[in-house]
Amino acid sequence: MLSLFPVHFLAPIAYILLRLCVGFIFVRFAHCHLQKRQLLVAGVEILVGIGFLLGLFTQLAALIALVYTTVLYALHERFAYPKGPTKQTLVLLFFISLSLFITGPGILAFDLPI
Repeated sequence: MLSLFPVHFLAPIAYILLRLCVGFIFVRFAHCHLQKRQLLVAGVEILVGIGFLLGLFTQLAALIALVYTTVLYALHERFAYPKGPTKQTLVLLFFISLSLFITGPGILAFDLPI
């Protein structure tokens, strides 16, 4: 069946949009953890966020994000705080990270796009 909107040439742009979205979310998480003086957690989040934003070691950042969101989801009830991510947010971050792990960074990245 023909596509209703044949814009397949824009697919590489979708990857950069996902990458930037996840990058900004991780930088925001790091900002919240820095306010609480949780430096180790904030350090991991800022490295992952910058990795996504720059497109630098994107698949490694995505792998770390996969593990991170899985652990946060599993421990959500124990470490929930008012400004923390909801379970739905963690699920979305997991699947976006999985997509970026599989597909790579897209265009405008230091990593080579697939």
